[in-house]
Amino acid sequence: DIGSHKIKYELSLNEPKDMFTLIGRRERNNRRSAICDLPDYGSEIVVGEDALSARRRYRLEHPIKDGEIKNLIGFQEIINHIYNDKLQVIPDEYPVLISQPIFADKSHTEALQDIFFNQLCVPKLSIIPQPVLSLLAFGKTTGLVVEIGEDLTQIAPIYEEEPIGHAASLFQISGNHLTHYLQKLFNDESHM
Repeated sequence: DIGSHKIKYELSLNEPKDMFTLIGRRERNNRRSAICDLPDYGSEIVVGEDALSARRRYRLEHPIKDGEIKNLIGFQEIINHIYNDKLQVIPDEYPVLISQPIFADKSHTEALQDIFFNQLCVPKLSIIPQPVLSLLAFGKTTGLVVEIGEDLTQIAPIYEEEPIGHAASLFQISGNHLTHYLQKLFNDESHM
């Protein structure tokens, strides 16, 4: 499950793990690091929790925004980190299942196919809309799915495992927006 804030991964039949979809790029000529004598993290790009812990020396970014891959190289770094460091497996030995937003465009799907087939050489790849997988997780094939994510909310009617695209809706109001709004309300309330 590729989300804007976290990515969930695991080999089949195991409990999924998650990781921040965050990368850090080394800042050039970082005088603060030299002055403070901070530890050297070695590579030009750090990923996930390592990026958080090294945030003083790296410029942080989320390669996935609003459910779409905005930085292909950063996304590839995250996927490589998962295979090499987290799962410690060779990608060409395992089929892959990816969930994607119902409104993902063709270029998003093609980018995923290119990464997983051409660069990682996985034997099989299945890309399924998130709402369909949500229903299947509950043993249903037909229903209305409301998913509130970090950056997006999607509402999708599903009939016999097929999204009804023209009836689905996408909103730019999500968990992130609600959190910021509540913080603003609490801060404004404390000034009264």
